[in-house]
Amino acid sequence: MKTIYSFLIGFVSLTVASCDILEPMNDTHDTEDRLTENIYAEGILFNGYTMLPTGKQWNFSDVATDDAVSNDSNNQFRLMAEGRWSANYSPISQWAASMRAINYLNQFLYEVVDNVRWGKNDATHKLFLARLKGEAYALRAVHKFYALQDVAGKVGGQLYGIQITDRYLDEGSNYDIPRETFEKSLESIYADLDAAADLLPFVYKNISNEAEIPEVYGDVSVADYNMVMGDLFRQRIQKRIVLAYKAKVALMAASPAYNPDGQNEGDARWEKAAQLAADALKDIVLSPNGHRYFEGAQVNSVPLDDRNDNEMCWRTQNLDQTSSLEKRVFPPSLNGNGDVNPTQNFVDAFPMADGYPYGDPDSQYTVDPENPYANRDPRLARSVIYNGSTFKNAKIVTGVGGGLNAKDSTELSTRTGYYLRKLVREDVNFNNDGAVTNQKHYWVHVRYTEIFLAYAEAANEFGGPDYAVPGYGKTAREVIGEIRKRAGIAQPDGYLASITGRDDMRKLIRNERRLELAFEGFRFYDLRRWNLPLGETARGVRIENGEYEYMDIEPRVFEPYMIYGPLPERDVLSFPALKQNDGWK
Repeated sequence: MKTIYSFLIGFVSLTVASCDILEPMNDTHDTEDRLTENIYAEGILFNGYTMLPTGKQWNFSDVATDDAVSNDSNNQFRLMAEGRWSANYSPISQWAASMRAINYLNQFLYEVVDNVRWGKNDATHKLFLARLKGEAYALRAVHKFYALQDVAGKVGGQLYGIQITDRYLDEGSNYDIPRETFEKSLESIYADLDAAADLLPFVYKNISNEAEIPEVYGDVSVADYNMVMGDLFRQRIQKRIVLAYKAKVALMAASPAYNPDGQNEGDARWEKAAQLAADALKDIVLSPNGHRYFEGAQVNSVPLDDRNDNEMCWRTQNLDQTSSLEKRVFPPSLNGNGDVNPTQNFVDAFPMADGYPYGDPDSQYTVDPENPYANRDPRLARSVIYNGSTFKNAKIVTGVGGGLNAKDSTELSTRTGYYLRKLVREDVNFNNDGAVTNQKHYWVHVRYTEIFLAYAEAANEFGGPDYAVPGYGKTAREVIGEIRKRAGIAQPDGYLASITGRDDMRKLIRNERRLELAFEGFRFYDLRRWNLPLGETARGVRIENGEYEYMDIEPRVFEPYMIYGPLPERDVLSFPALKQNDGWK
């Protein structure tokens, strides 16, 4: 069998229809015939889930941005920020995994799903066909989106997207497929999302009467419907998730890096992004504790039936008993590795407690140079462990004299003067005798806070701070006000009220996005889609005898062309039709 490079590598035996290694029939090998058994057939669909870049432990790509550094000299994102990012070394890359996933999903759609008998009777077979095809279309669109986010860029000055392979490629296929334009790539993603939306229920839930069965599924019984579309599948992809991804795709498409001639008020792409975000938010209210979803009280209160709430549009179903995240980021005095260190840049992004930017002369609060963390947005204390913070009933001192926790005192100590607090469970324990107390965690695909922020951004860009999508009713200003109120900034706040123009509101919305979605894998992609410089130097603070000395910690080595990521070099070398983005060698 000929070698298949990069995104084609990784086919397991049950995904290759005619390979000789599948013989003999009567042993433990999986064969083509078994693909007609639904347990094996559905396994191909599951590749679309397992290859998602989300829903796993946080990767902390923030280390490649102005929000964080790592004390691990081998951290892949640190190496990336220090100048190692190339077509041969791209830790951020999702291209290979997504293109493999797309091929599995094509196999499922075009080679498998219609050849399997699903369900116990004709009604459940029909329902399973609709649901499984809908899942496959949706997952294919999601992977196309992540691949597009990864490699969309200019070739010879023209904006290109991804390969469109809406067919199954086996070992005899031609893999030398050119990339489509960015526009055609978008069309392909939207087409898949629309196809999924037509097939999937809005949400998987058990119903009690036939009147609740959507007309699209025809004449089926309540029992049959619940068997296929009921609670059991609540964390599988469904229409409300499809709507959220439509909003995510539209936001990217409207952004300056991909829509350079459409940044004036009234641009149609921003209008579409605002409308799709409004569609995804219909009947959704901002969850009062959504910004604290990772804390023990929130995780432990997940209903026994594992339903989502108004914060989690889509998350992992299982609650993992683990402590690996905490081991990675806890301060060293608590037996952690102190790996992810928020920067001074990030700390300075938090406003004062009344909502005015840090140090703004119009704020009612004056910055105390001996206690710069006083009278700040409450999200700062929930996101960052700073000098004097109480964490796990212990005072953490990052200044001189702080022992293991002091800046640069050991290889596990902070480099910036800060440790990460957001995302961790404070009730995880690492005892000196080696005993560990694990706690429940779940991992996030999409939070509704992200979609609220997408709506605010798109609505403001299209119509200004007080524009509201018809039928939705909320303005960009009102949405941001709700988010800030939840954070602990009393409303109405003077700073938000003082903003009259689109440009100033843009700055605020982008900053709110930075704070609300911090360390969840957004910052690097946001800077790129906004066409903003990636090279802002990471800064920190050294504290001694009450004196705060602010300093550069880590210069960042990025070039302007890097707002568009590279395709893997081996793919470009192997397939002549696959053109590399400008600037990458």
